[in-house]
This record gives sequence, structure tokens and C-alpha cells, in this order.
Amino acid sequence: MSSKTGVERVGRKTSSKSGAQRRESLPAGQAGEEVETIIWYESATSIPIFQQLSISSKEQKQFIRNWVLLLVFAISLNSVTAQRIVPLNMGDKVPDIKIGNILNYSKNTIQLADLKGKLVILDFFATWCIPCVRKMGELDSLQELFKDHLQVIAVCPKTTIDTKARLKDFIDQRSNTPGQALHVPVVAEDTLLSKYFIYKFIPHYVWINSNGMIIAVTGPDELTAENIQTAIRNNTINLTVKRDRMEYNPNHYLLENGNGGELKNTVYRSIWANYLPGMGSGVRKMKDSVKQKIAYVNNSAAEMYWLTQHITANRIIIDLPDSLAILFCKTLYNYELSVPIQTNESQIQQIQLEDLNRYSGYTGIMEKRRVRCYSIICLGDGNGKELAVKPGKPRIDRNRQLEERIYHGFTLTKITQDLNDGIMGEKRYPIITDETGITFPVDLMLPNRAFEGDTKALKTALETQGLGLVENEKELDVFVITAQSAGHQN
Repeated sequence: MSSKTGVERVGRKTSSKSGAQRRESLPAGQAGEEVETIIWYESATSIPIFQQLSISSKEQKQFIRNWVLLLVFAISLNSVTAQRIVPLNMGDKVPDIKIGNILNYSKNTIQLADLKGKLVILDFFATWCIPCVRKMGELDSLQELFKDHLQVIAVCPKTTIDTKARLKDFIDQRSNTPGQALHVPVVAEDTLLSKYFIYKFIPHYVWINSNGMIIAVTGPDELTAENIQTAIRNNTINLTVKRDRMEYNPNHYLLENGNGGELKNTVYRSIWANYLPGMGSGVRKMKDSVKQKIAYVNNSAAEMYWLTQHITANRIIIDLPDSLAILFCKTLYNYELSVPIQTNESQIQQIQLEDLNRYSGYTGIMEKRRVRCYSIICLGDGNGKELAVKPGKPRIDRNRQLEERIYHGFTLTKITQDLNDGIMGEKRYPIITDETGITFPVDLMLPNRAFEGDTKALKTALETQGLGLVENEKELDVFVITAQSAGHQN
């Protein structure tokens, strides 16, 4: 009887002494299922098939080795296919993801399954994103308030400029600032979570309930104690879904090539619009051979005056009632200006001021007022000669270890301008003026704290170099914001 191969259902095979065969059906895997497999039949004489085919022992081993390699390849291929990441949406169950590269935490990794039973909020952020950083302090407080039922995880994508080292510095700086310490874990250089949860603009927040299901995808406004309490109590919540306009390209002109509509042959245009959700925020500039564009996307009127007129924050006087002052700083608008390529910076600045005064509901104007200020002076009979340097290319050396910067070959006018420009946020100096009379280039060392509103640090550093810092009152140019007489526009 000749040997043969064939496809059979899996079963138990038995042979009688004469070589006869029978098969008993056996279940394979799930109940009611049977799996097909290749069966090598033996002849009635019970001579092994390899012997019937006259295959040598060496060939038998090679044959088995090939089949083993094929099996391993099939298993590996299946494993790779199984690991393919499929983006998740609202209502999806989140797989048990192992998150690595963790900072500011007791462990180097976090297993999402270990957080089962808690509301998990993933905070996708970057250190250069002002709205992100503003919200982090509030999120940290919410983490402390709901610590037994909530876990916030800050996630910094690798696609940003924030390296692991930069994030460590960011965390350390906040730790050294009273009331700003960060207590939530931070994922550095993320390449995994950003594939599961697709977004275009940050901040971006994903809410995962205690059962591992996505129940909300939001912006920062929805992150309140009341909403978190509701999500914890009900394991679900109905919030406005953050839907990024993935088709919007901030590097293209608004309304051009389908970017909101059609616009052809435009040489000049000015657009003012109310807040546009899903567009992110910031300033974008571009130019081609014909025109140049500056767009302020979802910025407050306060930010637009500051950015367009190149005014330091300590020269802006907001002469408004409290209610209007809040709207001036909080209400967001969109403003885009396209002008011919030959338009210079001064002309652009004037057009922008006219547009802001025309459409924002406020009026901004530069005027002289007597204001409190700080003045840099020479101490005693000094004239600053000891600070003088030979003419050369100016440079700034930054000493990270000593947290200071050293100016080489700059005028005091330039250094004073940097002190004014470096004033941001709540800690602000009054205007700083240069009253030394020094016009030649100098070398001067200043601590980083001097650029963050630390008057004592600035004064101490100046005094060690023959200079002083005194309080003063002078008539100076300031930029005054008032409400338009016709009433504020909403």
C-alpha cells in the first residue's frame, strides 16, 4: 500500500497490529470547534513514512528543522501583528499599557492595570505651552484633593523640544518655587501614548474611568473639581469633546486652499474673529515672494497689544474697570494681517495698532506719565570705567551651574532692556532705567533671578560691580489701555 499525506480533522489515531488505523474525534480549542492539520499516514505494513520515501536520517533532521523554523516565523509574525497600535476613541477600552520613562515618581514605569479602580487623567503637555503650564498647578491641587480616587499623569511627547533633561530641569525649578512644586508623575519623550490617543493641539486631556474606558477627551476648561467628582462617583460624565481640526494647517493662509474657504489673488487683508475652538493658540508668521502674513490665533486683546507693539509688560498700564480688565485679559480673539512683502516692520506695527483699536473695543496709546521705577546708577564717584572692555563682538555666556549670565561687550542700555524684557508673569519690576551715563561696552554678571523679578538679587549683583539700584519716580513713556467711549465690543 503506497504512503500518502492529507488534511484531516484533529483526532486520536490508533493502529492495530496489522497497521489498520482508526480516529476518534476530539475537541480542539473552543467547544464545538475542530482544527484542520496535516496528517502523515503510515502504510498498512506500519513502515514509517520516511523509510518508505527512502529519506536518510540527515534529511529527516533537515526536514524537521525547516518545519520548526517555519513555525517560529509564523508565531513571530502573529506577535508583530498583535502589537500593532490602533488609535482609541471615546468609549473604547484602554489596553493594559506599560508606560516607561517616568519622572517624578517612585517607579520608572507605570502599568495602567495597576491603576484600576481610579479615574486616570492623561495630561498631554509641553513646557513651552503656556496654557499647559498654567493648568498644571491646578491639576496638582486636584490630584491632592482626590488622591485616593484620581491619578493624573503628565505626558510630554517626544515630538516636542522637551528632552528628558529639560523636563528634569522643569520639575526641579518648580520644586524650588513655593507653591509650584509638581507631585504628579511625568512621562518623558513619549512615543507610545501619543499613538493611542491622537491629537493635534495641546493641552489635551484624556479621562479614563476606573474600568479602563475612555469617558472624556477635553481641553483645560473642563478640568474642575466638580467634574472630577462626578466622573469618580458615576464612572462616566458628559463633557464637550475636544475635537482638533486635523485638516487645519497653521502654516497656510486662513481660508486659502480649503483652509476654511477659498481666497484668490489676495495682496492685503485684515481679519478679526471671535474665539475659534479646535484651532490651538499662538502666533504664526510666514511670507512668500508677494506677501507676508502674521496671524494671532486665539489670543486675548492684552496679548495682541503686547505682541504687536513690542512693549515690555511693565510699560503697559491697564486703565480699565475691574470687570473690563478681566475681559481684556481673558476673552480670546483671532486676528490675521496679510500685507505686501515690501511693507516694513514699522508700517506693520502701525496697521496692527489701528486694527486693534478699531475692532477690539479698547484703545491703546503711548503717552508720558509719571510712574514709579528703578534706576541703575554708578556708586560713589565711580564712572564705570572698571567695567569697560575692548570693542569686539558682543556675547552672553550662561553658567547653568551658578545660574547666572555674563554679558561681554554690551552697553548698559541693552542690558537694561533685557531686564525689562525678561519680566513675565506675576513677579514684575517697575520699569528699570539706565541713569549711569555709561555709553561704552561693558562686562557685567547678573544672576538668573535678576531676570525673574528678584530685586534683592539684582541690587546685590550690581553693587559688587560698582553699580547701584535705587527707587525713583520719573516721567516715562507708557502704553495706556482704555475702554472705547462707544462701549466695549463682545
